[in-house]
Amino acid sequence: MMSRKYRGFTILELMVVLAILGVLVTMAAPSYRDMLAREKVRSALNEWQSSFYFAQSEALRLKDGVVFCSSVDGQTCSGHDNFGEGWIVLHRDVNNNKNIILQDVAFSRNDLSIILTPGALRGSLSFFGTGWLRINAGASVEFKKVGYDNSKLKLNISAAGRLNKE
Repeated sequence: MMSRKYRGFTILELMVVLAILGVLVTMAAPSYRDMLAREKVRSALNEWQSSFYFAQSEALRLKDGVVFCSSVDGQTCSGHDNFGEGWIVLHRDVNNNKNIILQDVAFSRNDLSIILTPGALRGSLSFFGTGWLRINAGASVEFKKVGYDNSKLKLNISAAGRLNKE
């Protein structure tokens, strides 16, 4: 009689491998969520920074004042310090007495907190036609994903309009 040689895994070996994989995935999931939160914050910071530099360059190009402010509706400045719902860059045309929207950035998710300090700025940064900001002592912006304290990033803003990450 001929003997058959079976090849493959037994059900027991397969169950042991699946149990080990389950433990590894369970251990990795929290750090993966934290990494995703940090990446969302970093992405928002880069987008905000890009809009900041756009506003500054438009002020230089137009040789006139440009405003970079938080906005909820994409048309007007909201007057609050949280840029988490979006922001606009606008030029106030004093000759025609109207605001010209140069850029509108909206966030559909409300899980980001983007706070401009000091609060006296009321969520608005105004640039002179020279590209300098209309603030004396500088400001800062803190980016954070709500519920993830270790996702916090901060940008410092000088009166000259320079940004540096903290």
